[in-house]
Amino acid sequence: MCLPDKAVKEFIEIFEKQYGKKLSMEEGRESAQNLIDLMYLLLKTDKKQKEKTS
Repeated sequence: MCLPDKAVKEFIEIFEKQYGKKLSMEEGRESAQNLIDLMYLLLKTDKKQKEKTS
């Protein structure tokens, strides 16, 4: 899945405000995608845990 440039630019701005480091578009795209992948994995794991306890 390819993130839109606008989303990547927003991620880069947020990252720079938070950490004081400017990312290139390539770095920003990779970092944003890694964050999305991590969140997806966490949500998937949480859903499985909830199904087990129900």
